Amino acid sequence: MLQQYQNKVEEELTNKQELTNKQERFIDEYGIDFNATRAAKSAGYSEATAYSQGQRLLKLPKVQSRIEIKKEEIAAKVQITKEEIIADLIKIKDSAQPAQAIRALEVLNRMLGLNAPEKQEFTVKEQPLFGEDGPE
Repeated sequence: MLQQYQNKVEEELTNKQELTNKQERFIDEYGIDFNATRAAKSAGYSEATAYSQGQRLLKLPKVQSRIEIKKEEIAAKVQITKEEIIADLIKIKDSAQPAQAIRALEVLNRMLGLNAPEKQEFTVKEQPLFGEDGPE
């Protein structure tokens, strides 16, 4: 895991040169609570366009890469794994006050990106709509 982290840090240093100052600030702010709209506002994007700018920035590969690195840094600091969260959730379901504990774990889970959907690739085969003679 340490080697993977070091590789990502090197990649981050390379990608850092490709980002604007606003994008850098967006990534830093996004790492606080993983709310794209708030991060865009804090980074200096206008109130009126913060939502759309946040969503647009999250789709940029270089921003996604940096956010993944941030998540790994947080996970390393917190030193918690998906398995530990699942184990804690199982323990909490029987606790006397589950609402607060579950909420805390949900936030950690979201911050670590453990519920992020996996990317799926699709292949589209092009087929002609009409035969050689055209539409009938």
